[in-house]
Amino acid sequence: KSVNESNLKMISEIKESTEIVKNKVIDLEKRIVFLEQSTAEGNVASGVSKSEDWRKKNIISYNVASEDKENLIQLENIVLSLLTDKLQLDITLKDIDYVRRLGRSGTKRPILVRLISFRTKIEILRNCYKLRGSEYSVSEDFPVGVRQVRSKVLEFKKMATENKKRAMLKYDKLLIEGTSFTLEELKELSQPIRQGGLASSRADGGSGSDPKNKYNSGALRWMQRREKDIKENSGTQAKSGKKEVTRYKRPKVHSSPE
Repeated sequence: KSVNESNLKMISEIKESTEIVKNKVIDLEKRIVFLEQSTAEGNVASGVSKSEDWRKKNIISYNVASEDKENLIQLENIVLSLLTDKLQLDITLKDIDYVRRLGRSGTKRPILVRLISFRTKIEILRNCYKLRGSEYSVSEDFPVGVRQVRSKVLEFKKMATENKKRAMLKYDKLLIEGTSFTLEELKELSQPIRQGGLASSRADGGSGSDPKNKYNSGALRWMQRREKDIKENSGTQAKSGKKEVTRYKRPKVHSSPE
């Protein structure tokens, strides 16, 4: 009997010890997962930070034709010509770290220019207004996702300026008469008024809306008029049996965002 009791006691102690060890292992596993997640997040944040730092001194020039079998020296001279002749800046090769074309082979691929100093970049961007009316443009080196959004927002900028509205790009948003709009908001608000959706109610102010609400601002009246014209033109074309497709060409970027 005493032997059985001793064995039972030993088994109980072993179970308790096993449970303690099991709990410690679970706790350690949780700590390892936490540390791995923290490390991964830290690496991502560090990567984003390094990418942003790397882009700080970069600019991208657009619509600059390439020469036949263009080499590095020719490309450097093309960039210098743009900066000194078109922008009328006192810049030499000593101010440029390196240059290269972006994207697939083509006659007017964008040119990435990495400058020696951030100050030189700011000076270039401040003089971009001199490119207005030309086919050339210069902008900051934004991340790919932001560049894609900006290319779509530019279509709305063109429509706004054609309606004599002050419009400018600011990072991935469009400022119309001082009011900021995201691409999603612009798409939503440009939906035909005849659909009676959120664009219509917001553009009309809605019931009890704040007069300062950007959906009720004068910056959007041109959009309402445009949709009204589209509706009227559609009716006229339906009667005449003719269809006409209106295409908006992508506008040129003549200056960098403020």
